[in-house]
Amino acid sequence: MHSLYNKREVMLMRKEIHPYIPYLLFILLFGWLNIFSCPIFAQDIEEQPTDQTTTIDTPTDTETTLEIEPSQSIEPEVEEIEILDPPIVETTPTIQQDVSSPLLQTNETQNTDEFYRIFHVDSGRKYFTVDQIKEMIDLAATNNYTHIELTIGNEGLRFLLDDMSVETIERLYSSQEVADAIHKGNLAFNNEQGKNNPNYTYEPTINEWTQSEMDSMISYAHQKGIGVIPLLNSPGHMNTIVYAMQELGISNAAFSSSGKKSTSTMNMSNGKAIEFTTNLIQKYIDYYANQGSVLFNLGCDEYASDIGRSFKDLIDANLYDQYVDYINTLANQVKNAGMKPVAFNDGFYYGSQTDANFDTDIVICYWHKGWGQYTYQSSQFLFDKGHAIINTNASWYFVLGNPYSFYRWDSAAQNVINNDVYKLYDGNILPVI
Repeated sequence: MHSLYNKREVMLMRKEIHPYIPYLLFILLFGWLNIFSCPIFAQDIEEQPTDQTTTIDTPTDTETTLEIEPSQSIEPEVEEIEILDPPIVETTPTIQQDVSSPLLQTNETQNTDEFYRIFHVDSGRKYFTVDQIKEMIDLAATNNYTHIELTIGNEGLRFLLDDMSVETIERLYSSQEVADAIHKGNLAFNNEQGKNNPNYTYEPTINEWTQSEMDSMISYAHQKGIGVIPLLNSPGHMNTIVYAMQELGISNAAFSSSGKKSTSTMNMSNGKAIEFTTNLIQKYIDYYANQGSVLFNLGCDEYASDIGRSFKDLIDANLYDQYVDYINTLANQVKNAGMKPVAFNDGFYYGSQTDANFDTDIVICYWHKGWGQYTYQSSQFLFDKGHAIINTNASWYFVLGNPYSFYRWDSAAQNVINNDVYKLYDGNILPVI
C-alpha cells in the first residue's frame, strides 16, 4: 500500500529524481526499467513499455502502499493528470519545519532537512538482488534522500535471519522448520500473483535474502549516508507468513468473512497465530535495532482487502479491539528496542472507532483519505490525537509496468511539481517529519 513517505522522489525523469519530496515515491515494483540514466525497479511483467522516455503505463495500489491488488473491486480515487514530458524542477521549496523534532535528532539522519526523505522499495512483493538494492541506494544518495525503506515483508517475506526459530507457549519451531515454511509461502505467493494477472509471471530462482546479504546492504547504505528502515507488514499483506503458519500446523490462521477466506491476513481471534507472528516479528525488531535503525514500519494497512470490506469486516466480527491491542503490542516491542514504530493510516480510529486507544507514539504514514466503502480518518484528526505524520501522499505514488489506469507515472511526476510537500492527500497542510 503506499508510497514512500514524504514523497520527494517521483522526479525520476530526465536523469534525476526530484531531491525534495519527503517520502520517496512509493514505488510498487513490477519488473524493472531504466528511465534515462536512473534505474527504477518494479515487479516483473511480461510486456514492458517500448518508449520509456515519454509514456509509461504504471499504476497500482499497496502496502502499502499503495499497492495494487487486482482482486479488489474498488479502486482508490487518485487524480489523473495527463502529461507526457513534465518539466524538471530546479528550485528548492522553502521549508519551515522545526528541526528540533526528536525524530530528526538521530545519528541515522544524515543531513539537516526538516523531514525524512525516504526511498521506498516494495521488495516484499518482488525479490531484488543485492546489487539492484545497492544501485537504488546509490540513486537515493545521489538525489538527497536520507533513508531507504526495504520492505522485507509485504505479502511475500524476502529476508531470512540466520536463526528463524520461533518459540511459543506450546512449542519451539526450529529454524529450519520456519525457514522452509516461509520459502514455501513465498512460492505460493508467487504462483497466486500469476493467477490474479495472467500477463504476469514471477518465478525467481532466489526468493529471500540471507542475513549476511542484509548485513552487506545495510553497511553499504551507511557508507553512502543512507539510513535503513525495515517494513514488515501485518496483520494484513502477510500472505507468506499466513501460509507458513498453516504449514507449521497453526490451524485457522487466516481471517474469514462471509464464507470467504483471506490469503493475506491473519485471524485476529486466533491467539496462537498472534503469538507466533509477534514472536517472529520480534526477531526482526531485534536485528534492525542492532543494526542501528531508528524507525521500524509495522504496515498495519488494508486488513483482508482481498476478500471484502477490509476493516469494516473486522469491526463487524467484533475484532477491532484485538487489532488495536495487536498494533500496540508491536509498537511497544519496537519502542523497547529503542526505535520508533511507524504504520500506515488506514486502520487507525477507523470509521466510528474514534475513541480507540492506539499508542500515540506510532508515527503515521498518511497516504490516502479513503475511497468508496473505506472510511479513513483525516490527517488533522490523527495529528490532533498526537501522532507524528509522514507525508506518504498517494498522488505521488506510481507503479511501473502494470496496465491499470490509476497510479500513473506521468500523473505522479506532475503532482510532485504541483503539490506542496506539507500538503497531505486529504488537503490538510500539517507539520510532517
